[in-house]
Amino acid sequence: MEQVTNQIFYHIQKINPNITPSLQKGLTYTAGKQKNPFISIYDNMNISKTSNPLVEYLLYIRESLFEEVRQQYFPQLPSRQKSIWLIPHNEKSLSFWKDALQVDKLNIPYQILELVCSGNVFYGNEKYLKNSTELTFNNYRQSAFNYWSGLDADPEKNIAVECIFSGYFTVKEVIYQNSL
Repeated sequence: MEQVTNQIFYHIQKINPNITPSLQKGLTYTAGKQKNPFISIYDNMNISKTSNPLVEYLLYIRESLFEEVRQQYFPQLPSRQKSIWLIPHNEKSLSFWKDALQVDKLNIPYQILELVCSGNVFYGNEKYLKNSTELTFNNYRQSAFNYWSGLDADPEKNIAVECIFSGYFTVKEVIYQNSL
C-alpha cells in the first residue's frame, strides 16, 4: 500500500442514474467508508432476473472471498468493496481498462475522469480476478492471496494493474463522456 497526496489517476465510471449518479468536475468525494456501487448493487438485485445469473453469483462469491482474505491476512489494505477503482495516470493503462471494461461494446453511459487523490492506494494485478477453470473456493482464496500480496503489480511495468483507493478525491477533469 502506498500513501499518496494530490496524485493524479484516471477513473472510468459507468453511469446509472438510479444507482450511480455521475461524479462532477470540481467536487470532492470520499471513498473507503461505505459500500461502493459495484458491490452494493447486489443488496437488492434479483439475480434470477439477470441475463446470466451464474455470472452474477460468481462475481459476488469472488468479491466475498477476496474480502475474506483481505480481512484475514491484509486488514491494513483498502477494501475492494468500499473503495474506488482507479487507473494509473498513463494512456496505455487507460486504453487497457477501457477495453477490459467493454464500455463501448456494452453501449452504456460512462465517463472517463481525471482525479486528484489523497489517501491510500493499493496496486493489484487484475489477472488474479479472472475466473479459473477450477472453480473452487480455495482456488479463489489463493488468487486473492496473490492479488493482495501485490504480485506482478508494478504499474510502471504492467498495464493490467488496478488501483484500489480509499481517501479523498477531487474530480479534476471529465476527459470523456458519452450520455447515449
